[in-house]
Amino acid sequence: MIPCICIDNSNCPIDYPLPSQWIEKNKEYHIIDVKYVVKSETLGFKLLEKKSEKFFPYMFYKSDRFVFEEKYLSNLLNMINNSEELKEEERVKVKRILEDGILV
Repeated sequence: MIPCICIDNSNCPIDYPLPSQWIEKNKEYHIIDVKYVVKSETLGFKLLEKKSEKFFPYMFYKSDRFVFEEKYLSNLLNMINNSEELKEEERVKVKRILEDGILV
């Protein structure tokens, strides 16, 4: 689990199953999985606190909604490398996206 802080909770999807339980700004969450969407070149974080099926189909949240400490960058890269078969150019994009999420 990798701790992160929500920095953007805007634009809750209109069809989100439990709008009152949408992610909260400035709240700490824990990343348990990372997925890369090749078509949109975006990363999604699966959060421990939102892993329940009651949130389906919203099981992943865009990575740009969160920040994390730099010391977790390699953990996140390993997490995605272990779960997905990425081409080298995709790995570079993933690393760049993750670097944008480092808490400064």
